[in-house]
Amino acid sequence: MEEFLAALEPLLKEIPEGDRPRIIEKYREYFDLSMRMGKSEDEIAAFLGTPKTVARFAVADYLVEQAEGNSTFKNIYKAVLSSIGLGVFNLAFFFGPFLGLSGALLILFFAGAAVSFVGIEVLLGVFAYPSLPAVISLPPDLFADTITKMGTFFASLGLIALGLLFIIGDYILLGIFYRGTLKHLRFHLSDLAKGDF
Repeated sequence: MEEFLAALEPLLKEIPEGDRPRIIEKYREYFDLSMRMGKSEDEIAAFLGTPKTVARFAVADYLVEQAEGNSTFKNIYKAVLSSIGLGVFNLAFFFGPFLGLSGALLILFFAGAAVSFVGIEVLLGVFAYPSLPAVISLPPDLFADTITKMGTFFASLGLIALGLLFIIGDYILLGIFYRGTLKHLRFHLSDLAKGDF
C-alpha cells in the first residue's frame, strides 16, 4: 500500500499541494477498508490499476470539480483535456464535437458583434453623414431625404437589436454547453470510478 501511494503522490503534480494529502488519504482509506474485507494489497492495486492511471483519474476528477466551482473557459478546457487522457474513445467522440461547438459559439458571438457594429455604423451615418468618416462604405441613397433617413434609422436599430440577440443567444447557449460538458465529464468519471479503467 505504501509503495503504491508513494508512487501515486508525485504523479499528482497538477493538483495543488494543499489538496494532494486529501486524495492520498482517500486511497489509503480505500486500501484499509478493502483489506478489512479480506482483499490483499496486490488485489486492491490490481483493481485500481497503475498509480499513473489512478493519478490521471484523480487529476481529471479534481479539474472537473474546479470547473464546476469556477466557470471559466480555461477550467473547462483543462478538465476536458485531462479527461481525454483517460481513454482514446473520448478523443474521437468527445473532443472533436467539443472543439466544433466551441468554434460555432465563437463564430456566433462574432457574427452578432459584426451585425451590431454595422447597425451602429449606419445609425451614426443617419446623424452625421457625410461629415463623419465611415469605417464601412455607406451608399448615399440611404440618407437622401427625411423619409429614407427615418427608414435607415429604424433599420439600423433593427440591426443593432439583431446583433444583440445573437450575442444574448450565444451567452445562453454557452451556459448550456458548459453545463452539458460538465455533466458528460462527471458521468464519464463516475463510470470510470466503478472500475472501468
